[in-house]
Amino acid sequence: MATASAMLEKLLGLSAVQAKASAQHYAGQYLLDPQHVQKTMQIATALVEGTPNEVLYLLLQCFGLSGPPLISAHQSLLDAAKQGDPEGPG
Repeated sequence: MATASAMLEKLLGLSAVQAKASAQHYAGQYLLDPQHVQKTMQIATALVEGTPNEVLYLLLQCFGLSGPPLISAHQSLLDAAKQGDPEGPG
């Protein structure tokens, strides 16, 4: 879980606490439905296609983000996409 949290912290620009909660949310969703991973992969497609509402919805569904952390994560992904950095900002 620590590795997933660290990755989400960097990729989505989350605080350590938010990243841990997001990793736990994802793990819980995956245990309920292993097909959940497909939603995560759809985030990249939605970014490329320029559908921000879909990106926001998927971040909410996949990682349990809402409010300012959701907006910040979306912006971090946009910034990384513009820079061509698959590992995110930073």
